[in-house]
Amino acid sequence: YDNNHAERLGKLEGKADETYVKSFRGRLGKIAGSAAPVVTTRTAFDVGDSGPQASLPSVERGGTAAAQRTQTLEDMIVQTEIFLQYSLEAKAKERLQRIAEMFPAEEEKNERLRGLYEQAKWWPPGSKVQPRAAAAASGTSTTMKTGSFNADTLRDLTKMSEVNKALFRQPTPKAILGAAVNEVGKHLRTARCIATIGPPAQPPQMMGEFTATGTEPIAPQRLAKLLPLVADASPDSIGAISFEAATNPAFAETGLQSLLAVVLIDKEKQEPGGMLLVAAEASRRWKPNESYFLQAVGDQMLVAVNHARLRTLMRTLAVADEKTGLLSASSYQDCLLAETARAKQQSTPFSLLVLQVDKARELARQFGEDKVEGYIENLSRTLLTGVRQTDIAVKYVGWAVALVMPDTNGTNAMGLADKLRRLAGTVKAPWNGAGVTLSAVVAEAAVQQQYENEDIVTHLINRVDSVLEDVRKGEGSAVVECP
Repeated sequence: YDNNHAERLGKLEGKADETYVKSFRGRLGKIAGSAAPVVTTRTAFDVGDSGPQASLPSVERGGTAAAQRTQTLEDMIVQTEIFLQYSLEAKAKERLQRIAEMFPAEEEKNERLRGLYEQAKWWPPGSKVQPRAAAAASGTSTTMKTGSFNADTLRDLTKMSEVNKALFRQPTPKAILGAAVNEVGKHLRTARCIATIGPPAQPPQMMGEFTATGTEPIAPQRLAKLLPLVADASPDSIGAISFEAATNPAFAETGLQSLLAVVLIDKEKQEPGGMLLVAAEASRRWKPNESYFLQAVGDQMLVAVNHARLRTLMRTLAVADEKTGLLSASSYQDCLLAETARAKQQSTPFSLLVLQVDKARELARQFGEDKVEGYIENLSRTLLTGVRQTDIAVKYVGWAVALVMPDTNGTNAMGLADKLRRLAGTVKAPWNGAGVTLSAVVAEAAVQQQYENEDIVTHLINRVDSVLEDVRKGEGSAVVECP
């Protein structure tokens, strides 16, 4: 990602495989503000990896400078809207700051951009346009459009972030649905919240339900009437579906009085993959911010369920050692790539922890490899009792175990390393009662949006391997955090 790489890349033209050259050229083209012009066919809005990436217009884009400027602004606004939709406030503010630098005073004539500034609770320094909140405080009359963001929506944004973190900490799809309906039902103060997974017009593959105190769970026959009704309805301009029993005879037959629902779209398959709905016992006028909240949580719920299913599938297909339950070493990089993609999408940290038996080669020569392998098997089973179900344990090379830990920063990973080393102390070595020591190396992944997933993983692996080599040369029994 050095700007000089563009010049170096030019020297490879005609001397290297064109497929690789094109791949590197595309990656260089994604770095905004590159000093050297890079010809690339990738657009400024690229979701090919795990999220939108920003770049300046490439020389292949064509058109006048004004057209390029307009397109770049549009791309950056769309990216900001997506970041805000998924509660990635930090990324949204970074993108808005970039917009303010590239397009000064643009908010004076662009109402859509003004709305994003207000939604993100950030305003360009020195702007001549007064935020609506400030205008209201000073007595200036300001009309809010239907669906625009207000104080309720801003509170919802904070809650979305909390809910998203809670969803991705759940170990199973069923637990994810349970967390989603409980959080949504309580936050919106509804009598009932239902989440389903599967095509909306068919019986659900999986379902979770929240009911307020005194409310009975929905009967299967009522649910059978409700789901097709919602699936066949057309969403409003905000993307939500609402029903009132007083005005809809078909809905009245379900026994509910008022309902707000969203159909969830599976982003990979681009087809309906579930539903999230809330219902009230009495007539209720649903607000635009409640629709936004339901959509954002529903989208993240479906993503979390898909990730949980993939983790389960990976464990099922990739387990090479039934005695330990560890994934095979061949799945190590795949696990890291998957977690990198998720961390970039969710703007959350993840860390890698490697536990190795000190002086394992000397032990193998002295007591035999079979005994050392037997000790590793017992050690692995014991270590798995001390980690979360969302952590991924992989058999590492050189009598070591690697743990990929989602939603974990380096500080928390260091704490877990100490805990696991104490837990490992309870495992007795099968030779002469001699004690065994373990060392731990911890590294938090440097997850940055402008870098490719492969580069992030390569950097992480290299950091860990370098420190592991230093630890092997030492006396052992060390816990080291990679710089």
